[in-house]
Amino acid sequence: MYLQRLTTFVLATLLALVTGCAATNGTMSASADRAASDAPRQFVVASSTTVSGVTDDLPSGTCANPLLDPRDRSELRLVRSAMGKGDYDVPDGKYGVGPDELLRVDCSTGQAMKIVQR
Repeated sequence: MYLQRLTTFVLATLLALVTGCAATNGTMSASADRAASDAPRQFVVASSTTVSGVTDDLPSGTCANPLLDPRDRSELRLVRSAMGKGDYDVPDGKYGVGPDELLRVDCSTGQAMKIVQR
């Protein structure tokens, strides 16, 4: 009886994990409409007291939240991330991103990659 319950639990957990990973991958593979416009060379990590480089104090493959445009301190909010790339919500009218779009950023370099669908 115990073994049957354990087996059912393990199978249900594996199914949930596989389904969750598939959904995340599909979301992050949104096609690019176009390249971003007027993005800084590199977005930076905002901390409580300073603005630091993108990879400072972050585990590999992690996306910082929020990011800042070092030129005017515009704030980007992370919506989703996978495999070292983050899709960020940006202030209205910035970088050519429309209302139903996000800006994809390489989280290890802080460089804008492309505009993707929300």
